[in-house]
Amino acid sequence: MSSLDFHPSDPRFPTPAVLHAMCAVGSLYTAEIAPTPIHTSNTFPYEIFAGRWRRTQTRPDSFAEQQIKLAKMALEDMIDTGARLVEGLQGDKVN
Repeated sequence: MSSLDFHPSDPRFPTPAVLHAMCAVGSLYTAEIAPTPIHTSNTFPYEIFAGRWRRTQTRPDSFAEQQIKLAKMALEDMIDTGARLVEGLQGDKVN
């Protein structure tokens, strides 16, 4: 948290992957942001990888889902460039 006090151009400032992961987790603890809807259908209750069923739903992504997608994209960019990999791992573990 103390690294948030630095200027965004400072190398000690958190990476975008970490910032998006923090926003995703923080959205779980606020009433101002609508939570991700709970799955209520009985058609696939034991499906572990429910992502493929998400494509058939028409609802928009929640704030947390958007932030997780942005964090993963930022993490992939960091892995591709090889920059700040430890912080990228931190952002990945928060998700």
